[in-house]
Amino acid sequence: MASYTPCPDVRFFLSLNITSIIDRPLIPLEIQSSIAWSVLFACILLSNGLIFGVIIFKRHFKNPGSDILASLCLANILYSFAYILPIKMMVIGNSLDPFRNGYCQLSSAILFAFVCIINFHICYMGLEKLITITKLTWHQHMGIYRISFIIIMVCMIWCLPIFFAFFPLIIGWWRLCPYFCSISFTQSGSLRQQLVAWNLSWSFLTFLLPTCVTILLYSRIVCVTRNNHNILKGTPANTSYNFVTKATVAVAVIVGVYLLLQTPYNIFQIINIVTPKAIKASSKFIIREWLAYVASWNSVTSPLIFAYFDLSLRRGIFEVIRCKCCSSKASPNDPTNAMTMRTLKYN
Repeated sequence: MASYTPCPDVRFFLSLNITSIIDRPLIPLEIQSSIAWSVLFACILLSNGLIFGVIIFKRHFKNPGSDILASLCLANILYSFAYILPIKMMVIGNSLDPFRNGYCQLSSAILFAFVCIINFHICYMGLEKLITITKLTWHQHMGIYRISFIIIMVCMIWCLPIFFAFFPLIIGWWRLCPYFCSISFTQSGSLRQQLVAWNLSWSFLTFLLPTCVTILLYSRIVCVTRNNHNILKGTPANTSYNFVTKATVAVAVIVGVYLLLQTPYNIFQIINIVTPKAIKASSKFIIREWLAYVASWNSVTSPLIFAYFDLSLRRGIFEVIRCKCCSSKASPNDPTNAMTMRTLKYN
């Protein structure tokens, strides 16, 4: 008997005379999951929208590294609208409607593309921070290298993951839906091995590669910081020690939270590919759904962590929050309101 999961082309199920999976009602687990994903959707928009707005509209809080953070926030927002909203909240599934049928097949490629883009951003931010502490004059020449810096970021972080995500469409594997779909026991051994190898390569690109690079970069940042903190003459020992401690804590929080959220889901996916029978079929969907939900919280935590450890951005965010709180508490016709706003503006 064939082993299959949604979402291949709906004609695949019709050819097997399976109609119960097409336009089916939602099960209770999917309803609960949709509510949970709605909370995550709101948190992503709120946190990333705030940080993105501060970077774009509050130019005096901007620094050379904030361009990457703004790009990361944009990727998280697009991920929430392109994947979380239609797939997890609206629960688009197998349908005879051409748009729903096509989007259902594209969902795995969309997920792969945005996970790669988001994780590559974290690697790139580590590279930028390492260059900053090793090349102290880097930011002074930022105007010269800005265009090349942005071009490399767009090509490596955005274009490359999108190309690999839709590569099955290019080589004609799309009808086989190689991302955990339509891997059947009735298929030939060579074809199944190719699909398993392809899925493992996706796990490598989405998690293993960016994780290894991130750990190496941030470990190097800690080493360089410890080696260079005594170079500045006249710096008190306790001040130097605090600087190293803060850098170590920042790296530990960034890498630790990333691994805590991402590792369980990716380990489960690798086990599910290599040994599908190791996990009970009745519990696969539940485990995968909630591990994916936990992993997606990385889209909320990463921008907040990077913004918190960036002093200028942290001040900008606090200033926006204070202004909003003051404007909401004060009456528009109150004469003290205008004085308060002028004080915030000029201070």
